[in-house]
Amino acid sequence: MGQYTDDGGKLTEEAIAAGRKAVELDRNDVNAHATLGRALQLVALNDGNWDEVIATVTNALELNPMSPMVHYQMGRAYAFAGQAEEAISHLETMLRFSPRDQRRGPGDGRHGDSVSYKW
Repeated sequence: MGQYTDDGGKLTEEAIAAGRKAVELDRNDVNAHATLGRALQLVALNDGNWDEVIATVTNALELNPMSPMVHYQMGRAYAFAGQAEEAISHLETMLRFSPRDQRRGPGDGRHGDSVSYKW
């Protein structure tokens, strides 16, 4: 788990725990689901298990289907899961909802991906 952090994964584990707690406190909070999904992506980058990420981000998307950030996260998850058509669909939706969004574009190299969200 620690491949994408300098601390052996401790911060990632803390972020996941905090995200789970936020979802537990308010299951209708889109940001709680989205934040948990983002933290889970860090683990999935190492172990390749995108099922929980996709399920968590799906919950966020159901709460706010108009969120460009959530469509970005869903597109990213599907891309890494090897589901290109679904990824493209969500990324195109993100661009339609927020065509001038500074979070899109070529990756900045921080995560080795082709599109990088700047938190």
